[in-house]
Amino acid sequence: MEHTFALGLPPRPFASEDALQNLQRREGSKARRRNKTPSTRFSPYDREGVAQETNEPPAPAQIPAGGLADNPAPGCARGNVTAPASDHSASAVHETPSAASIPRPSPTVLAPLRVAPTNFANAGRVTPSCLIAPPALRLEAYSSASGISAEDVVWPNEALSALGPFPMWPPVPGRFQWSQWEREAFAEAAAYLGNKPRDRRGLVAAEMAVKDYHLDLQYSVEQFSDLTDLDELEDQINTARRLSNQRPWNRKSPQKRLMDIVCGYEKIAGKNVLKAQEPQNTVVFDSFSLQDAVQQKHTHPEKIEGPEDQDWIVWEGDGPRRGCSQDGYDVVYDFPCAIRGETLAQLEDAMLDWAAVAPVDIRGKNDRVSCYKEQFEIAGRTRLALLWHAIGHPKSKPVVCADVRKNGEAFEGAMKLLERLEVVSAYCMRTLLCIDPLQFGLLGQVYDYRISNYASQKAFAVLDKKMMWEGREIMFNRWSPRHWDSQDPPMSWACITYVGDFTGAYFEFPQLKLRVKLHPGDVVFFRGHDLLHGVPEWMTGQRHFLVHFTHQALWAEAGVTCASSRARGL
Repeated sequence: MEHTFALGLPPRPFASEDALQNLQRREGSKARRRNKTPSTRFSPYDREGVAQETNEPPAPAQIPAGGLADNPAPGCARGNVTAPASDHSASAVHETPSAASIPRPSPTVLAPLRVAPTNFANAGRVTPSCLIAPPALRLEAYSSASGISAEDVVWPNEALSALGPFPMWPPVPGRFQWSQWEREAFAEAAAYLGNKPRDRRGLVAAEMAVKDYHLDLQYSVEQFSDLTDLDELEDQINTARRLSNQRPWNRKSPQKRLMDIVCGYEKIAGKNVLKAQEPQNTVVFDSFSLQDAVQQKHTHPEKIEGPEDQDWIVWEGDGPRRGCSQDGYDVVYDFPCAIRGETLAQLEDAMLDWAAVAPVDIRGKNDRVSCYKEQFEIAGRTRLALLWHAIGHPKSKPVVCADVRKNGEAFEGAMKLLERLEVVSAYCMRTLLCIDPLQFGLLGQVYDYRISNYASQKAFAVLDKKMMWEGREIMFNRWSPRHWDSQDPPMSWACITYVGDFTGAYFEFPQLKLRVKLHPGDVVFFRGHDLLHGVPEWMTGQRHFLVHFTHQALWAEAGVTCASSRARGL
């Protein structure tokens, strides 16, 4: 029997004479009992039990995909159809085979067989999200589509992947509808990740097996129409029809709900980056050069002023925006209300629960007491750095920060917080991947160094599944004077997520003369080491924020130099 591996489909069944006779006998018996003619429900022909001989090829509608030739032409074994040779290409992996590409049986003598169970459409539905091709075809398609050799690819952990040892790369169209930009970012980031194979946070193919998306614990997926990259109304309707067959939201386990929410926020992160990179949402600051800022000494922030001939630019938070330097680098991204709904409320609750057991301090080193609004019930700073060098001791061995290991209650609270930050971590890491795949890949090398050299990091990784930044800091009711993040690597990104009920808060970048209006749920990315920044006092309400960062001392110990991708779309 010859296999139809050209399409990545299983071999066709062999129809024997005995099986055919038994089938016809059963159908005839049923028809006689019902006093009806033989049924044509499963037959592609006019009537069952009647062989039609013709010398002309029948119309395509007469032979459905997957039909079998019971009496083939001389020289051919019964039930076998040789698949035509074809050149493998990336489209063979990403597209469902068309009607013209499906091998058709010989039209000599057509017999009445039940063809529905062997229909190609059914046989090709291997997984709910994609059409699986043979490993060799997938590997060849990956190489031709990405331009990166297989040796440079970071293969996901087989235990975490539902697709086997060969990942579908780039991701195939299906339930996930990955954008071209996301596929390019994954490929570029993979080129800078080191060893293989190991699970990479943010590069795990297992997430492709998730069947649907959710953005919030209180809403079902059917209420969100923006979770697909499809723009045609017909495709959106078809997507909604498929999703309507999924298990109801209230019947899913908490773990499945969390998985759906994480995948939904990762999808929205990629779409927000694409929207921010549109020309109408991009501002190029001709007076600021990122490469020059890296070389400058960061002293006297109070004396730094922007260009005199430029007025202050204000982003009111009406949509995702980005700012670029004149030498072609992204320097600021603003994602208004990126975290919202019940998910935002649970994030704030998690931070406040941590503050109840953590040593919240307003008199830490390199801090100002006057920056905190002590009239509120909670005010201060706490750190959640899983591995860092003590400030001023870059040559010492990195350790878990003191706030996490102060006592047993604080340690337990820190572990609970890590588990509850998975949604925010997923959003931030996917955003970093899309805006700067080069730095994402280099950060992955530092992450690998942590995991391979410090046993504590392996333990934390079980709960902190999506995060590669090693540093977190949570501030409660604090305004920030203008400053640079001198401990961060040059050109590195920092990320801040805001919660609370505050109003009238602005994020200022004096070198750019840019003010970003802040709202609860906003996520802001910026070059903390090279871009002077600060947040003056706000008007009303409480304002808390979560900062993600990395320190230069750990990069130096890992032997990795921080770098950055150029801005896209300029």
